[in-house]
Amino acid sequence: MNQKILNPKQIEVATVQVTCGGNLGTAFFVTTDGDKQILLTSEHNLPEGQPVKLYLNDAEVEVEILERILDRDVAILELKNQSATIFPVLPLKKIEIPYNENWETYGFPTQRVNSGGRYTGNVSRTNNGTKWDVDLECEQYGNLEQFDGLSGAPLVMNGHVVGVIGYDTVGTLGATSISSIAETLIKHHIIVTIEKGHSIPDSIESDISDTTPNEEVLQKINDVVAAQIDGSYFLVSGSPGSGKTTIAAQLELVADNHIISDRFFVKVPESEEIPTQIRATPDFFMRWVEEVCHRTLYNSPPPKPKAEKSLNDRIIEIHQAIQQLSLHYQQQGKIAFLIIDGLDDVSESKIDNFLSVLHVKLPPHIKVIFSCTSKELLPNAFQTAIDASKEVKVTPLSIQNAEKYLSEHVKERGLNESQISKLAEKSEGHPLYLRYLTKYILGMEEIPSIDDWISSIPVIG
Repeated sequence: MNQKILNPKQIEVATVQVTCGGNLGTAFFVTTDGDKQILLTSEHNLPEGQPVKLYLNDAEVEVEILERILDRDVAILELKNQSATIFPVLPLKKIEIPYNENWETYGFPTQRVNSGGRYTGNVSRTNNGTKWDVDLECEQYGNLEQFDGLSGAPLVMNGHVVGVIGYDTVGTLGATSISSIAETLIKHHIIVTIEKGHSIPDSIESDISDTTPNEEVLQKINDVVAAQIDGSYFLVSGSPGSGKTTIAAQLELVADNHIISDRFFVKVPESEEIPTQIRATPDFFMRWVEEVCHRTLYNSPPPKPKAEKSLNDRIIEIHQAIQQLSLHYQQQGKIAFLIIDGLDDVSESKIDNFLSVLHVKLPPHIKVIFSCTSKELLPNAFQTAIDASKEVKVTPLSIQNAEKYLSEHVKERGLNESQISKLAEKSEGHPLYLRYLTKYILGMEEIPSIDDWISSIPVIG
């Protein structure tokens, strides 16, 4: 799991003062994939031909400049003589920075050069392609006459460094996003976590990479969608372990004018950074719908909701954004689909609130495909909207596909065609049972009598 900054003290202890010639600034240690002790700062802190020094534990330490990123006003530094001291480091993350998002930092403005100070505020705007592509409103802006020494301080949002603060831009502070310099940082073995957004989680993507597609069901979904395209909602239903999540991740729409805008997975493996318990909350799902709309329409994340905005006002704005999204796809001659999998893990008491951001009658160029065990889990209004013609029940894999899966995954154990066929029949094409049998076989140190063992396996029914 990715490390996060949990307390402002972590920022403070990883941040140091840097001096070069007559310039004073701020620098901070970053996470690397080796034992190098590397820092970031603002490039303009470092005039050419002058030694660069840090103040560490009240002592001056020399550093060398690994690279100047001139067009982004960032410099990468390394301690000249590696210290036996293990310095605290800050994790970097490449994200799309939303308007109104809260930020914090710690640094050494010249007026507070001896003690440093903590500064906070929110994002005023972003301006991709410029040297300082993030404008920051600072709550302490009126308390200092100049922010010169703060240059090079870490821009921290939601537990990660997402930028380097660079300049006082008169009224706001300018910063360089990690997104704009990530490629250069990675070249120097600096670890940069990349935000994936809400597409297919890594763990699910890894699971489906070696899974045989249930072609019959995937084709059936396409057939139903094409035949009932005037509807707003569709449902893929099936028993637990029948492969609904795999289908939700693998589904591709064959009609040229049908596209999948995004996929949302409520239930995810425990290895995921954002767990099922959070994904199953109405607020998290609401944020996802906002992000889908804003990324498609404006190529940027949605502004962080202001505290004074009521829930009803926010829902109305999302309904309006979905209307605009439909118009966007209408102009392209497309119909866009949202896939929402795992609704069984949303508590019964919250399912109405969870789906309240979706109007029961969607605009014509937006469709939703739900995936859960039964239509009865959905609020009454959605049950009414999904009649039998808009529901696809997941059927098991064909025995031929089950045999293909087993042949590919247990071939190293030397099973013959007859044994593979018997195993496939035992699985009844049930994806979860197939994976269980495969893992069990591969985990056995020896199989004294494979035929006797296969005979002893219970059928899933």
